[in-house]
Amino acid sequence: MFHCKCINSYSGPTCADTHNPCEPNRCHPSSQCQVQPEGGYKCECPMGREGLHCEQVSDKKGAYMPFFSGDSYLELKGLHTYGHNLHQKVSIMVVLMANESNGMIFYNGQKTDGKGDFISLSLNDGILEFRYDLGKGPAVIRSKDKIKMGVWNTVNLERASRKGEININGKDPVRGESPNQHTALNLKESLFVGGAPDFSRQARAASLKDGFKGAIQKITLMGTPILRQENALHSSDVAMFKGHPCSRYPCHNGGLCNPMLESYECVCPHGFTGTACQNTILEKSAGESESIVFDGRTFIEYHNAVTKR
Repeated sequence: MFHCKCINSYSGPTCADTHNPCEPNRCHPSSQCQVQPEGGYKCECPMGREGLHCEQVSDKKGAYMPFFSGDSYLELKGLHTYGHNLHQKVSIMVVLMANESNGMIFYNGQKTDGKGDFISLSLNDGILEFRYDLGKGPAVIRSKDKIKMGVWNTVNLERASRKGEININGKDPVRGESPNQHTALNLKESLFVGGAPDFSRQARAASLKDGFKGAIQKITLMGTPILRQENALHSSDVAMFKGHPCSRYPCHNGGLCNPMLESYECVCPHGFTGTACQNTILEKSAGESESIVFDGRTFIEYHNAVTKR
């Protein structure tokens, strides 16, 4: 098996095609046209755009729920940048929906050349693999069963010193540990989610070669939500997932849709209430005259200020 790296205007599997598929350039001016080794082209969309030619503006109103095609990736600020000391203990929760049984879910390393410590989560033939290396070889902890495709799964990862644990949907945790001596995890680089621009620059022990196909609903680190748009540094071909109720803006009056697996809850701003933030809270001062109707379950509480002299 071989791979030809084409130069100048040649393209195709054996660099025999003299036509440059990026001329004329069909990609949006904000994107980059990349010639594919197998022929053809691909538009690499910047953050905020999506579509075959990056012609669509990404939806910023709904919940931030990235969807990965297998050729996309999201670069977030590194796990070490959120104010938690991760040397001896790490706790991560990921809520994901996988459409295919292989692919990288996340990877964070110490160096850009694949050397040093790392922590990763990936799918291998439907089995989730939690890996981390503290400097003396990796711990490889695999889920007992394959996860279900096309449904939301909650994955909890715990690491304390050399010992680690993976738990899928609250059932049957699997434990493991890394080799002796080193106990601290040192991370310095970005967190890559759903894929990476170059898998060869990641640790070989992480065994990552394919991008993730599916959606990721949440990533929390030590209880802190980090899958947020303000934490994104760069992305390529990442779209927003359209198959969740939050993508249809169910919350009114500026309410925020908080996804909860296949359901959601609306976080209402001050002055509004209700399951969809549809009700206005009326604040009345004591003494205001207005007819009030009670239905047997409601009440009004008046707070009278007392001034001392």
